Amino acid sequence: MSAPARLVREPLVSVVTPVYNGEPYLQECIESVLAQTYDNWECTILDNRSSDRSLEIARSYAARDRRITVESNRSFRPQTDNLNAALTLISPRSKYVKMVLADDWIFPHCLAEMVRVAEEHPSTGIVSSYRLDDRRVNCTGLPPECTLFPGRDIGRATLRAEIFVFGSPNTLLYRSDIVRHASPSSVRAACTRIRRPATRSCSITISASSTRSSPSRGGRTNR
Repeated sequence: MSAPARLVREPLVSVVTPVYNGEPYLQECIESVLAQTYDNWECTILDNRSSDRSLEIARSYAARDRRITVESNRSFRPQTDNLNAALTLISPRSKYVKMVLADDWIFPHCLAEMVRVAEEHPSTGIVSSYRLDDRRVNCTGLPPECTLFPGRDIGRATLRAEIFVFGSPNTLLYRSDIVRHASPSSVRAACTRIRRPATRSCSITISASSTRSSPSRGGRTNR
């Protein structure tokens, strides 16, 4: 299938990357998006008044690839506010939203696998994934023979500390209409309190390993 024909069939994914002083990692992050086997994506990088070269790096990539756009806050925002602001920048044409944090990266098959799972389960609001922290795989605990789980069950088990499958914003894929229906105050950094439209059942799907996040980087950027 030719690239244009494939793009027509593939739903658009809005990738958003909030960044604050992420110069040491931002290039690796953007390169991981460019390396995706899934082609139909647009990436918006939101700079949070960085004092390093983050904005310069982001703009250099935007100049080379029209799928990448760069926005900059007029004033510095707290971390959660900046994550919420990034989610407001998703394309009105997108079907899915993927946040890729500036100090993390995703495996080349990440978008393809997560979109495939979401398309196979139309009632799913959130697709989660396994996560590699350095050499440890986490966000596990669910039976591998199942892929679709009611959101109520996932929420209950999470509150009871029985499982940890939400991970971080970098671990999840959302349906764009869920994000658009959520007020800014209800889209939290943990991404577990997004309100779903009444017409959609609350469910979560676990996909194959697709994201990588290093805990050693967690305190270095405010995103």
